[in-house]
Amino acid sequence: MRVLSRKFLISTLVLNFIILCLLISFNKNLYAADKSLSFDGTDDFVEIAANSVLNPTGDYTVAAWFKQEGNNTANTWQSVITSRMKVANGNAKGYVMYLNPTFNRLEYWKGHSNGGSGWELNQTTSQSTWKANGGGDPGTPGWNYWVIRFNGSDEMDLFLDGSLIKSITSERNINRQNTTRPTRFGAGTTEDDTAQYFFNGKIDDVAVWDEALTDAEISALYNSGETLYAKENYGNYTSKDNLTAYYTMDSDNGSGTTLSDDEGSNNGSFNGAPAWSTDTPGTAPT
Repeated sequence: MRVLSRKFLISTLVLNFIILCLLISFNKNLYAADKSLSFDGTDDFVEIAANSVLNPTGDYTVAAWFKQEGNNTANTWQSVITSRMKVANGNAKGYVMYLNPTFNRLEYWKGHSNGGSGWELNQTTSQSTWKANGGGDPGTPGWNYWVIRFNGSDEMDLFLDGSLIKSITSERNINRQNTTRPTRFGAGTTEDDTAQYFFNGKIDDVAVWDEALTDAEISALYNSGETLYAKENYGNYTSKDNLTAYYTMDSDNGSGTTLSDDEGSNNGSFNGAPAWSTDTPGTAPT
């Protein structure tokens, strides 16, 4: 009887230990520090080595929360995300999410091989919250949710804060992926080793899917400004299995100089000195 009781006690302790380990693993991301990354507009950016998961073949969706907080030091273009390569003059591949100079209007670029600049441009009149509020003084900043979508053929769509802002159809071949150059958050010109077009502000929750999300899914992810965790399906959002890269900025708990990919292993390295921040989109938990 004592032997059985001892075996039962040991089995119970082992089972409780296993359950505890599972709970710790399950709760790791749930209770991770809620963070974003802050970029100074001078020399800060995150760089991720060339990888197909950031440049899916065919249709895709790329999304990021951003909070512009001013002009950059050079008073020029600001890149939230850039993944581009240059084959030759008038021949480019990849995509860019730019705020243009002066007006800080959102633009979505995709490469083609038909001469000229080598870029098909979806140019909007929509601005960041900071610029829409006057810019500079007072220019109160605010978080925005920016999504670009490609249908795998000829259509380029740009969404801001859950709503479709502008869609264009191209007659050129724009199904062209950046296969050799890195991707940068907070800076551009990935076709060159020297970064330019630095972003001044904060970036959070960058995600890439290898499908064109529906309008309803993009609206659900915006979630009226409250954000939505993209690794779990919820409501109209049903594409967690198509997520190829995901940077929540949370899993590193606001420390170190590496940005973890929460969907895979395509981590990013800090350049300059991006700073971890507790300023994040949505309502802070209480």
